[in-house]
Amino acid sequence: MRMAVLFGGLALIRCAHAPPPSAAPASTSVSANSVGDWLRLRTRAGSVAQGEATVLIEQDVIGRQTEAGGARHVAFEFKFFAEERVVSVDPASSAEFEARLRGVVAKGSEALDPQALKQVAMRLEAMKIHFRLSPQGEARALRVDDVAPPLDDKTARSIAEALYATPHAPMLPQAPVELHARWQEQVRLPGGLDVEGEMELRCRYDRRENSIATVVCDGELTAHKGSGRAMRQVVEKVHASFDLDVEHGEWISKSIEQSRQIEENLTVPKPMSVGVRQHVTVKWTR
Repeated sequence: MRMAVLFGGLALIRCAHAPPPSAAPASTSVSANSVGDWLRLRTRAGSVAQGEATVLIEQDVIGRQTEAGGARHVAFEFKFFAEERVVSVDPASSAEFEARLRGVVAKGSEALDPQALKQVAMRLEAMKIHFRLSPQGEARALRVDDVAPPLDDKTARSIAEALYATPHAPMLPQAPVELHARWQEQVRLPGGLDVEGEMELRCRYDRRENSIATVVCDGELTAHKGSGRAMRQVVEKVHASFDLDVEHGEWISKSIEQSRQIEENLTVPKPMSVGVRQHVTVKWTR
């Protein structure tokens, strides 16, 4: 089906994500002399929460021309309710979640088949998302089950990671912090990108209104492999804003923008530069 081909192209950007390495668990206890706020997620086995989400994915293929002679551009927008159930909790490390997408509405570029988009939406509702979430907000061991055509595994994982695993690092600090405090985390690029590098994710405790704390994170990375006509380059940027209910230890909203550009210089059959640019926007509100 035509849609399967387009979605397969989308997976060029987000394929082969290895689960982020497990970080040392951080204690969630607070001493009587602690100064500042504990910015922590707290979970209870069996609890169910629902949030309204929009995931927008835009992709441009570099070096591949359409019949009209222009660069290929594809855009997808998915709106749905994300239902998350806590399966189990290990207070010392992380909680296990199962998530389902309900009421999915899919839109795409004018060239895409509307009926194929409807079928993709149905398959998104049928799939299950599993992941573990640390008290610091880092998602690990993400997987998607019950994926069926025209939705492919790589695209299903792309959407799940955009919603739950970006930016692949803890967003919350390891100790109590005061308003306007800053901290940073190192984020390794996925191995499937065939370059090595780490992004420095810089976060800050931006503001607090009543019990709602806002954390903002930014990161940027340029990584290379090879040189000259045999060079591969990855440029990635991420900007994320999270609202946390400090009293209840739960996310209230998320806003994430991630861009990634992969370029590679080829020498056969003739010298040319090829690659993919992708921009992902996620909006989630409880």
